[in-house]
Amino acid sequence: MQVARRGARRHRSLVLLVLLVQVAAVALAAAFPALLAEAEQSGVRRSLTTTDGTDVVIIADRPTGSVERTVRGAVRAVDRLLGDAAGSTAPAVSSSSVLGEGAGPRAQVHPYLGEVPAGTIRVTSGSWPAAPGADGAVPVAVPRAGAAALGASVGSTIALELQGTAVRVRVAALYDAADRDGTTWSTDPLSGAGEDPAHVDPKKPYGALIDVVGPLVVPPGALDRAGVRPSRVTSSFTPDFARTTVPGLESLAERMRSIDQIVAVDAGSAAESATAQTRVDDAVAGVLAQLRITRTVAAVAGLLLVVLAVAVLAQAALLLDAARSDERALLAARGATRAQLVGLAAWEAVAAAAVALVLGVPLGAVLASAMRGAPVPPGAGSWAAGAAM
Repeated sequence: MQVARRGARRHRSLVLLVLLVQVAAVALAAAFPALLAEAEQSGVRRSLTTTDGTDVVIIADRPTGSVERTVRGAVRAVDRLLGDAAGSTAPAVSSSSVLGEGAGPRAQVHPYLGEVPAGTIRVTSGSWPAAPGADGAVPVAVPRAGAAALGASVGSTIALELQGTAVRVRVAALYDAADRDGTTWSTDPLSGAGEDPAHVDPKKPYGALIDVVGPLVVPPGALDRAGVRPSRVTSSFTPDFARTTVPGLESLAERMRSIDQIVAVDAGSAAESATAQTRVDDAVAGVLAQLRITRTVAAVAGLLLVVLAVAVLAQAALLLDAARSDERALLAARGATRAQLVGLAAWEAVAAAAVALVLGVPLGAVLASAMRGAPVPPGAGSWAAGAAM
């Protein structure tokens, strides 16, 4: 052993070179998984955040209870669907009541009430409906297109009957629908037109056409307070992918394949029919496809890195082996067996590998942090890559 130590001191330059090459190879191998994982993570979040059409819209037809109960069912469905992969904003809720009985000057207009998110109507006269007045009348905003047929003007009152429930409303404003291509008006019975003088009567689909005006927009919660059961409630959620992880994205893809069942169980518990509209499944599938391509390219680059590192290590080891041939001959002349020589070489290799691993993996983390501009602690993948190298 003393001869081996003296030989190592004589060839310390070559020994140090081999060790430095090992440390550098381990550092590069350790930095690669950390950089790849971070690139995947940031790429997934950026792709999902910038993709259009990822809103989740839950449409509940013929709810069995109040608007509030129906929205709670939609929230449960979306929370279960997104899971820990993404959060979501508070839902934008729109709802519409059943058609009322004949109203207006000739009692031939069938109005319906509705709740819509702020910003989806443009008030042309009057002001946004607020709290009920002292007389108990429900303030409403009437579509300007149907005001004449309903005989409505700002300040006037109208008596309605909706499924046997009498509701007295006061006109607080006239409005036009804004963004008729958006979610709110795409699920409206009149698509934001305000009036349809030739509408199919849902009670008599093969009978005479009727004049329908709506929605008469009421303040949030007014339908529930008036005891009017909605005919449709639409809840629109915007997912927040700021904390989405790659494993979470893969789990989300699995749940998206069962979206119909999830919505039917959770949102359908509060309505006769519940459906979902979203492009989250397409967005997730696209991101996962990009991820597979990225991993394939990274695997090829990693393989090239391994081949290069092995070639450099082999060359350095050959130089050291040639320089220490005299040392091995001297050890053999002093009685060292082949097994002892192999054991000595193995011990040196293990010691050098341990030193390279202990120094190389943290150095790889420093390198990854410098390239990212943010701290990157060495993870399990970095230690595994370093040990493999």
